[in-house]
Amino acid sequence: MRNSGILVPFKDINKLAYEIIKLLKDERLRKIYSEKALKNVEHYSAEKGAERYYEYFLKKKKEKSNHA
Repeated sequence: MRNSGILVPFKDINKLAYEIIKLLKDERLRKIYSEKALKNVEHYSAEKGAERYYEYFLKKKKEKSNHA
């Protein structure tokens, strides 16, 4: 998901501080990041994870039966 957080160069504390201050001052930006984070977390729910595993194992089972 694009623009759902802040990335700063490793060990660049000045850039990190700048981005944190920018977030503290910009309520609209905080709201955008919050909304995107809530949507993004749904992708990692237990239900979604279980669904992906289930689909993966079904695919592998089908591949195995096609090669037998």
